[in-house]
Amino acid sequence: SEGGACGSALSGPAEHSVLVHASLKDIEVATCVPSWRCVLFYGSEDDDRCRCNAESETPRPQRPRELLRDTPRVRTIDTNESTAEAARVRVDVALSVSQVFPSLQACFSIFGEQSVVAQGGFATFDTLGVNISDVPSCVETFPIAGVQLIFTGTPIDSDGAPDALLPTFTKTWTFDISFPAIEVRFTGQPHSVYAGSALVDTFTASVRQLCISISCPDATSLVDRSTLEMHVVIVDAVTGTPDPDAGGANFEYLSGGRATFGPLVMRKAGTWRLVFAARTPGAWELRSPPSDVFEVSASTFSSLSLLSDQPPATVSRGLCGAQGAAVELIDSFGNQIGCDFGQCPSLDTGYPLLADQRGWGLVPGSDQTVTARIERVGPRGEGDADCEAPGVTPECRCLSGPLSVPAVRGVGDFRCLSFGSSGAAFRLLFTSGGLTVSSSAFRVSPGEPASIVV
Repeated sequence: SEGGACGSALSGPAEHSVLVHASLKDIEVATCVPSWRCVLFYGSEDDDRCRCNAESETPRPQRPRELLRDTPRVRTIDTNESTAEAARVRVDVALSVSQVFPSLQACFSIFGEQSVVAQGGFATFDTLGVNISDVPSCVETFPIAGVQLIFTGTPIDSDGAPDALLPTFTKTWTFDISFPAIEVRFTGQPHSVYAGSALVDTFTASVRQLCISISCPDATSLVDRSTLEMHVVIVDAVTGTPDPDAGGANFEYLSGGRATFGPLVMRKAGTWRLVFAARTPGAWELRSPPSDVFEVSASTFSSLSLLSDQPPATVSRGLCGAQGAAVELIDSFGNQIGCDFGQCPSLDTGYPLLADQRGWGLVPGSDQTVTARIERVGPRGEGDADCEAPGVTPECRCLSGPLSVPAVRGVGDFRCLSFGSSGAAFRLLFTSGGLTVSSSAFRVSPGEPASIVV
């Protein structure tokens, strides 16, 4: 201006600074090495080889029911061809196979996070994968070329709603789908063991893929899938129901299409089969046929437990006071001992016994006996009989009944115990093999009048 006001204003300190961003122009799709592959092959996801490459070649064939082998990453671009770091863009993804195989559109779907808001100009889809239906007409069409993921970038406002004043942007990412894993096989068969013991067998499970004509990639058609975890599933021999507590948690990653297991330690007594299952992040599982039946029997007992209710606070003195008690012998894994293979009461599934065929006897601890005694834990009251131990006098026994019983199928059953002394505080003690379990304290009240003493 003529008065120099403008110049003087420019020469002074600025009161405000405004950062102006270029407008959003487009989006582009790059391929990244997935973090799980970085860790698996390079030891760290920060390795220099773990980066996105917008100039990469055509993506490798992807595998159905698994995470994508190449992670798509969408970059937002401004009018200066730079990354639009401040742009608020939601990127959605959809799958299309209709251009190549219109009839197969219903066979495929995608799993994982399918809508990502760009952060710092990037939206990464690292949980994405392709699912395929098990319908035979879908499976028999492999391999498939020209499958597309369609990425749509939608500018959004501060509330996350689409900005109607700005256009949307679309990019496609084209890839092929290779043969799916179609079958799990394994070698080795289990044999019966005691709880806590390892199965003597080593099992090798393998995943095989669908072969059409001469399209198998190698002679054995094994699938080397780094994203597949091979799990051992222990199932009930009759119902087929999985029991996660029967054995340790065992899984291995496939290497060269195979996973080797051994030794497998069994914890729970019962009659079982093994099933090997290949699992993927897409909530999909492929199982092998079940193994032969094997039985796990309880190990040597390590503790006693009262099965019956504790004695009531007050019981009556007299013959056969109907104070029954049952003591359970259990091993360190919580299994009831003293029973044939597969015939523990709590685990009996009705499966035919194999013990007779193989000449097995009872498991360790099955010939144990359990003894019972009473212990006064409080002072003897006035007028209480002077009876401190079983058999003090024939007429006055502190505890009468079956005081030593065999542990039949892991349980010592004391059906009728009577008390010959009244008092304020007693407890029952049950002993077997140097181990003891005690009841809670209880009072014994006088029984019915039997005589008059002058």
